[in-house]
Amino acid sequence: MGFLNPLMLMVGAGLVGLPILLHLIMQQKPREYPFPALRFVQERLSTNQRRLRVRHWMLLFLRCLAIVLLALAFAMPSAATNQFGTWLTLGLLASVALVSLLILVATLVLTRPWNRILLASQSVILTALIISMVSVYASFVSPSAVVKPGMDQTPVSAVVLVDTSPRMLYELAREDEQGTVQSESRLSQATGLADWLIRQLPDDSDVAVMDASGREPFFSVDVASAAKRLSSLAVNFDSLSLVENLEMAVEFLDSQREENLKPLEIYVFTDLTRESWKSRRQKQLQLRLAEVEDLSVYLVDVSVEDPVNYQMDDLELSSECISVGGQVNLSVRVLRHGPAGERPIHLYLDKLQPGKPFRQDGKTVFPDEKLVRMAAVSFGEDGVQQVGMTVKDLPVGIHHGVVRLEGADSLVLDNERFFTIQVRPPRPVLLVGPENEDAAYRNVEVVLAPDELVESGEAAFDVTNRVQSRLLDEKLSDYSSVFLLDPGPLSSVEWSSLKKFVEAGGGLAVALGENAKSGFSIDSSFLGEEAREVLGVEIGEAWTPPEAYLTVSDYSHPVFQPYKRFETDDVWRDFPVYQHWGLEPGSGTEVLARFSTRQPAVTSKKLGEGTVVCVATPLSEPGQVKGRKRWNDLTTGQWWPTALLIDEVAKYLVAAGNNRLNYRVGENVILRDEKQKTSEFLMYPPRNEEPSELVDEKGELRFRFTETVGNYRIKGIGAPLARKGFSVNSPREQTNLESVDESLLEACLGKGRYKLARNREEILREQSFVRQGKKFFPLLITLFGVILLMELILSNRFYRGLS
Repeated sequence: MGFLNPLMLMVGAGLVGLPILLHLIMQQKPREYPFPALRFVQERLSTNQRRLRVRHWMLLFLRCLAIVLLALAFAMPSAATNQFGTWLTLGLLASVALVSLLILVATLVLTRPWNRILLASQSVILTALIISMVSVYASFVSPSAVVKPGMDQTPVSAVVLVDTSPRMLYELAREDEQGTVQSESRLSQATGLADWLIRQLPDDSDVAVMDASGREPFFSVDVASAAKRLSSLAVNFDSLSLVENLEMAVEFLDSQREENLKPLEIYVFTDLTRESWKSRRQKQLQLRLAEVEDLSVYLVDVSVEDPVNYQMDDLELSSECISVGGQVNLSVRVLRHGPAGERPIHLYLDKLQPGKPFRQDGKTVFPDEKLVRMAAVSFGEDGVQQVGMTVKDLPVGIHHGVVRLEGADSLVLDNERFFTIQVRPPRPVLLVGPENEDAAYRNVEVVLAPDELVESGEAAFDVTNRVQSRLLDEKLSDYSSVFLLDPGPLSSVEWSSLKKFVEAGGGLAVALGENAKSGFSIDSSFLGEEAREVLGVEIGEAWTPPEAYLTVSDYSHPVFQPYKRFETDDVWRDFPVYQHWGLEPGSGTEVLARFSTRQPAVTSKKLGEGTVVCVATPLSEPGQVKGRKRWNDLTTGQWWPTALLIDEVAKYLVAAGNNRLNYRVGENVILRDEKQKTSEFLMYPPRNEEPSELVDEKGELRFRFTETVGNYRIKGIGAPLARKGFSVNSPREQTNLESVDESLLEACLGKGRYKLARNREEILREQSFVRQGKKFFPLLITLFGVILLMELILSNRFYRGLS
């Protein structure tokens, strides 16, 4: 039996002494006045005083009993089980009935002649108490009763929710009874406690086992099947917040209310980390719990005090796709939670073994790993270190790798970051310039394909030059991107061809200049619907500011990220712009850079699967201009800012046609290759599982079951050299061990809406306070009223005088 407000018991104990104190204080010792003639009167008075003394003690007892019952009522007592609560109810009713019977007998003895009203009222009260006792007992033993005599507890409908987020793999070394030190994960401890819990639930209880995957709960057939479900739980890398899972559990139990009247309970086994409770649906869960008032929520804490961990942040790659001779820079932040320490960090790549992976004896044989880079990292207490590595000199093809933090750790899951990169032959780029103006594309060519890199085979781009009049003679699909350098008027057929090329995944850069003029304004071919749709801008008049230059305010875009280390417009001040076209961005067009006049200078737009970049001034001005005014000095002197801009635009346009190769858990994978010759592939997941068959559909391979971190390797059926692949990582937040605070729990569940336990004893204790058994407040208040009524009747009758 438990009390919600045990302080009221102490208050009641103090108040019980009040009527006793008043009784003793008001009791006066009679004075003696000898008067022999009144001897017989004294004998009569003595008899009446004895009767009055008995009546006083009876009233004192009733008043003390009333105070005790009132204090007990406001102490909010409750029984842990319905059976025990029913017997306590019968005991209380029997006790008050016995008091009523004794008072009835005392009334018969002490009141002469008998007062009919007093006897009738006492008899009615006694009869009502006896009828109440019979009714309670009859309902208790009736066939329709939920609880029968001999049962320990009321059957319940319970949902056991186990947090299966990656954080639950945190291991803690423990010493068993034999003195052997063993490591146990939080998930193992949680499932062990949950298994014990479902086995001690009352007979005929309904149990549903949930993990954090967001799957709909269902009641298990019996305890054995629920225990089997618990034993099969594994970490879910794409787990939902406990808020969403709890909301599902509440809805499930509430929907079962019509089928049975069993008490509703939810048990959440979790390490109480903050990330598990982050959700936009916190308020909705709190309101839903407030609606289902008879639902009990228990949080079972399996966390570790002051966890210690090494943790790798998300891996950053300078590029997922490079040309032969290029390099990829990898950067990762490593965090230390705990005391100072040192760890080696290694970078591994798959060895080139054409036959692997393959299945043998029910297992997947993966390619061997090759150590290509290594470093030692030292940490201070709760320290952070940035680690950078470079991968280069890779042959053409798909390459899988992993950056691994070596050494023992309590949570090894976040000590690895997987990656996939692709090495391609030089990407074909078409430069389209005006008639008889070789310089128009020469400035761009020397940036994209320097002569020395072309001769050594290390150039990232394979550049082809064409004059504009031959644009329609080219098969644009053979190129990854096209540069229109200071283009002249374009026909609708040419705009249509460019649009089709971009929508299919190609990249287009248009640098407008002198040749776009017709008289003193823009040629009408640039104002048509097709031109606006391709460029993403409305072209206005040509601006001729006294002196302007490029400015960049946001360095987050890939084109201007390399300029971030400068973070100043001074790099462009030495390269003035004298003329530029006025651009009015359309819907979906992003302004990447502006002139110092605040007019748009560089814009970008997605069109289908490709990208269009538009520049409002030429990137190909010759060193000497005859017969017209210069548009800018972007390619004069030491023009490295413009060279960097040309190179980054080319990489950006090429990347738009590349496949994304690195994903987070839960994301859908799409690999495009319209030129692939093989239509059927086998995909080998990171774990030792059967490979999945992927079929090419219109130049695409799709896969959506990215629930496991690691490298996914794909090879063609019957064509082992046709290789593809991608990598999947979990976000760093999935292994964030920061503890949740009480305010966040209250925001999710409501203040006082849950009970917290850490072991078996605490679970049983919290059950005894919360589980629906018997609550005695209504009964005790009723009995208090009965006792008060009895005291009122007796006091009114006893003090009318001596009879």
